[in-house]
Amino acid sequence: MKRKLEVKGTIIIGDPCELVKSEEDWQLCKWGEHLEKIGLKNFLYIEFEEDAPNIVDSNGNKLGSFCTDSAVIVVLLLDDLLNYNPNFNEHIAYPQNWTIIKDFCGTVKPKTIAGVKHIIGEGNISFHTVFEEE
Repeated sequence: MKRKLEVKGTIIIGDPCELVKSEEDWQLCKWGEHLEKIGLKNFLYIEFEEDAPNIVDSNGNKLGSFCTDSAVIVVLLLDDLLNYNPNFNEHIAYPQNWTIIKDFCGTVKPKTIAGVKHIIGEGNISFHTVFEEE
């Protein structure tokens, strides 16, 4: 399993159960851990709390948020997701479920700070997760 994702392009961060096309694919990819089994090869799988954090840039500007029902988050290129699931665009109307960061070039990795899992992006658009109580 990857510990970081180096990527160039528009990324999406969200619960893989919201991104797969079907229950069959959800089981086939082992609940997001093996997205390569459904054709998504370049992704980062992160076990995550069920809290709904915000994602902010290095200036504190909110880029988005996400929620997770499966206690898992994945980061992948939006183009790769749309190649696999062209109908996903129909669901973009629910921005609270995932964050899309356009034209990101850099590295995304999980980091545990004071016992809390965070997502850190370092690159042309640096970002990190922030929880309500922080």
